[in-house]
Amino acid sequence: MNYSTVSGDTFDKIAFEQYGDEKLALQIIEANIEHASVLTFGSGTELTIPDVEVTPISNLPPWKRGES
Repeated sequence: MNYSTVSGDTFDKIAFEQYGDEKLALQIIEANIEHASVLTFGSGTELTIPDVEVTPISNLPPWKRGES
């Protein structure tokens, strides 16, 4: 999938928006290695968002899992 950045985007922000986990930013960085040194994007940079299998962590407390 492709993603066009908006001003102020960071790799961890994009990872959180796309995967729900900012810790997966490394996968986006590796797929866009030519932009690895960018800390904050301007608008209009085209990035590749790789498919990543996201598995929920079952040892999280119920409030963190979205349970009541």
